[in-house]
Amino acid sequence: MGTGGAPTELGTTQNSRAVESSGPAGGITGFVSRLSRDEHGRADADHASHPVATSNPALALAVLTCMDARLDLGTGLGIKIGDAHILRNAGGRVTPDVIRSLHLSVSLMNVREIGILHHTNCALWGTDNDTLARRTQVFDIDFLPFKSVKESLSRDVTQVLRAGILPPGGLVWGAVYSLHAGQITVVRGPVRVARQGRAGPTRSADGDRPPEVEVADLPSKSTAD
Repeated sequence: MGTGGAPTELGTTQNSRAVESSGPAGGITGFVSRLSRDEHGRADADHASHPVATSNPALALAVLTCMDARLDLGTGLGIKIGDAHILRNAGGRVTPDVIRSLHLSVSLMNVREIGILHHTNCALWGTDNDTLARRTQVFDIDFLPFKSVKESLSRDVTQVLRAGILPPGGLVWGAVYSLHAGQITVVRGPVRVARQGRAGPTRSADGDRPPEVEVADLPSKSTAD
């Protein structure tokens, strides 16, 4: 989720253009109309033929990232259709629905590596819930903003680990995508799951804390602020 200016700005210039183009002659309406013209009647023909034979990602990889339209994930990650599951939301943050999807990816579609990818110039980076509530006029949502990308990625990686999604040997990492340079820098992990376990309501043997996933940090060659 991004802007064209500072992390705390919400890209009013871009937003105004989007509003101007969303009328009957263009924007959303025009795009849907184009889909109707181009794709009508093709669903049945495409049903029997798919460019990728299976929903299992070829790289056994799932990536959670932001919904920002500027992210070129294929180029940035060096992946193509069929290589990875891509989950997207505002900020690329770990939420209950992300956990739901990742459980399915791992349990049913052979995913063994989970990456969390934030990016520069994100509208959630460097702001807070009070500011976002005033801008959106929505006051009962945690928008999951963050002041430090290192802290947010560390928090999200920890949430994935504590959810007990991956089996032993699985990998989790957090990285930042530079929109300007088109480069990805790993800032958390990769972390390898050494023992299966899930934090939750179940208490540990001492009765005080829920069990946590045993993990081992692997060496990382690059860091970012």
